[in-house]
Amino acid sequence: MSSADPLLSVRDLRVEFDARRGLFFRPRAVIRAVDGVSFELPAGKTLGLVGESGCGKTTLTRAILRLTRATSGRVLFDGRDVATLRGSQLQRFRRDVQVVFQDPYGSLNPRLSVDVIVGEALEVHGLVRGRVQRRERVAQLLRQVGLSADDLDRRPGAFSGGQRQRIVIARALALRPRLVICDEPVSALDVSIQSQVLNLLAELQETHGLTYLFISHNLAVVWHCSDEIAVMHRGRIVEHGPARRIFEAPQAEYTRTLLAAVPAAPS
Repeated sequence: MSSADPLLSVRDLRVEFDARRGLFFRPRAVIRAVDGVSFELPAGKTLGLVGESGCGKTTLTRAILRLTRATSGRVLFDGRDVATLRGSQLQRFRRDVQVVFQDPYGSLNPRLSVDVIVGEALEVHGLVRGRVQRRERVAQLLRQVGLSADDLDRRPGAFSGGQRQRIVIARALALRPRLVICDEPVSALDVSIQSQVLNLLAELQETHGLTYLFISHNLAVVWHCSDEIAVMHRGRIVEHGPARRIFEAPQAEYTRTLLAAVPAAPS
């Protein structure tokens, strides 16, 4: 892949579901959760995907990850059609694309130590050999996200919400991904902690050359971390462009509605 090629390309993607109602559960309607979405995301950049709850952001993400089957359209990662990946190619895709989930409380198993939570994927993918090597790598990851090797044997219940999200980020980094999908990564955190996590994500992007698809309902949050912004409404991208242009000269009525809900315009 050349530097000019997108790392992720979504082309006219559609995801439809049957709404089954009535006698014998016959389909009466089709729900178009994702309706002809297209965008490109260059390597090393951040695309902010913003929209209210129910607009299709989560379904789009699941289709990109191949967790939900697309009705039509294509998702290309590094030039390869994700739908055609099999065997070792699919395994490589699973390594290259990781997710930082919204809820740091629900996404961590409370019964496992940080060492196991972060290190399990390293063993599954054969990136470490044995417990000692795993612990050394996990300790390194914890330091990268602002935690300590002393935290290896602690469990999630011993950490604050912001610290738990740092553990989630460490787990996402463990496999050295190329694309990280940040699914509302700060919405469950106190406002005072959100900026710390956003700054951490920016530092990690610069250090590791990461590419982010940053999903949020909050335009103000997206503004601070995105090169470009795509605004999603009722399954469609209604506006897409450079972050500054979206804020200074929004074209779509829905974008203007979202901006009106921001308490203070970003500077």
